[in-house]
Amino acid sequence: MLSPITELEGNDPRYRAILVDVNGCLIQVLPLAAADDDKAVVQARALVDGHSIDLWDGIRFIEHFPAVDPPK
Repeated sequence: MLSPITELEGNDPRYRAILVDVNGCLIQVLPLAAADDDKAVVQARALVDGHSIDLWDGIRFIEHFPAVDPPK
C-alpha cells in the first residue's frame, strides 16, 4: 500500500516541505503527496508550528510559511 505522505500513485513526490529553524538552517525535508500547488500549499501550511516551512516543487520555490511560535 502506498503512503499518502510519501508517494502519489507510485510516483516520487515532487513537492517538498523544508522545515527551517530560526537561524535559517534546514531541519528536515518532508515529501508531500499533492496533485498541484494549491494542495501542496494547504499541506505545507498545516505543518507550521515552532519552525517555519519553505515549500518547493523540485527546484522551484513556491512559498514561505513563517513559524507560529518559534522556539526560544
